[in-house]
Amino acid sequence: MKINSKLRLQILIQNSFFVVLFIVLIFLLGFLANQYKFSKDITQANRNTLTTGSINVLKQMKGPITLTVFASKDDVNNG
Repeated sequence: MKINSKLRLQILIQNSFFVVLFIVLIFLLGFLANQYKFSKDITQANRNTLTTGSINVLKQMKGPITLTVFASKDDVNNG
């Protein structure tokens, strides 16, 4: 099959369209990853999960909750 100028233009348009769609997809995935947060506690002892009692206490509180956390570098490195 011989590639003439019409076929070459058609291939160029298809390739350009694919590149544009791919870039849009990357930006869309980045946007969605930024908008929707999902976390799951997969630790063996559920260390990062609140107890039912703690959840009930938090639901009863009115207004914003401010947390102050003190951690050393060892705490951060050890999880």
